[in-house]
Amino acid sequence: MTLVENLFCYIAGSTLAISALPQIIMIIKAKSVKGVSLFTNVLLAVGNYCYLVFGILTTNIPMIIFDSICGVLFTVVSILKVIDNLKTKRSENASQIASTSVKTDDVVNKE
Repeated sequence: MTLVENLFCYIAGSTLAISALPQIIMIIKAKSVKGVSLFTNVLLAVGNYCYLVFGILTTNIPMIIFDSICGVLFTVVSILKVIDNLKTKRSENASQIASTSVKTDDVVNKE
């Protein structure tokens, strides 16, 4: 790989790695993943892992480094989103069960 190709690889890789950071910083500050698209982050992670494999096959060190970093960052965001979705679903189910039991208690008490 020529010096120019290597330079562009480092620029592209570092730009992509940095692009994931604002989303992660927002999640940490807000302690919430509301508004984060799971689908988008999964696609970004898969794309980065595909480029990682390509980098390994072509022994492109900058690509291996930066696509590993990006893949991990997007995977972490995706995992946080899945965990939040599960917590939200669990609390919604608990609320539905609680409201159902209150209605059932009302019916039993009226009789």
